[in-house]
Amino acid sequence: MKTQTYNTHFNFEKTYWWFRGRRAIVRAVLDRYVGHVLRTLDVGCGTGYNGFMLRTYTTHLAGIDMSKDAIKYARSYHVYDTADVGELPLKNIQSHYDLITLFDVLEHIEHDADAVRSLVNHLNPGGKIVFTVLALSLLWSRHDESVLHYRRYTKKMLRALICDIPGVTMQLNAYYNFFLFLPIFFVRVTKIAELLKHVFKKADAIDDGTDFFTLPRPLNTFFEKLMSFERSFVVRGFFPIGVSLVVVIKKNE
Repeated sequence: MKTQTYNTHFNFEKTYWWFRGRRAIVRAVLDRYVGHVLRTLDVGCGTGYNGFMLRTYTTHLAGIDMSKDAIKYARSYHVYDTADVGELPLKNIQSHYDLITLFDVLEHIEHDADAVRSLVNHLNPGGKIVFTVLALSLLWSRHDESVLHYRRYTKKMLRALICDIPGVTMQLNAYYNFFLFLPIFFVRVTKIAELLKHVFKKADAIDDGTDFFTLPRPLNTFFEKLMSFERSFVVRGFFPIGVSLVVVIKKNE
């Protein structure tokens, strides 16, 4: 991502409905499929606020990101035991982990299958990968181009990707952000996001090309609660469509 986008993430990730809703979904998935583990690697840790969530599930927490700017932000939270520059496929990492996480990272990687294979190689037997990705090419917009995405996924695409990797089992492949799918689709297709950004943005705001903009607090809270409400359905793979997908992969013992 661009330097300005990391600054946007740092400013929004604590309070913005999208990030808070995603953390609620991920927590439910970690509770059901992972529990507490010894060693965790957060790949593409970005500006680092997810580390506070992950810290409650692990004893040792490491983070890597390809951006030096992102790592500076992540280190400022002092929640990761180590936070270093690194990228996929993983190189020069000797450690193995019980849990590897990637939150909206894989769509940034050109050769995604090679990236996932390298992650599996750094799992302990029985270890798991939990990742989220953005879904459905029909939602492609300027936002995707601004944050340098290669693709948006479907469940079928992810099944095909994982089936080609030996020694792993896919435990969950589920859409989420179902209830807001139609509004987000409308905003993306009509490009009304640009108008909304103009209405709600602060006078000194910089347009970085993303869809993140400050909302009135009641609306931000409503979107967060609506997205978070889905968590008990997502862990069972209930929804037929959604703005995003969450996946759990287990390395066979």
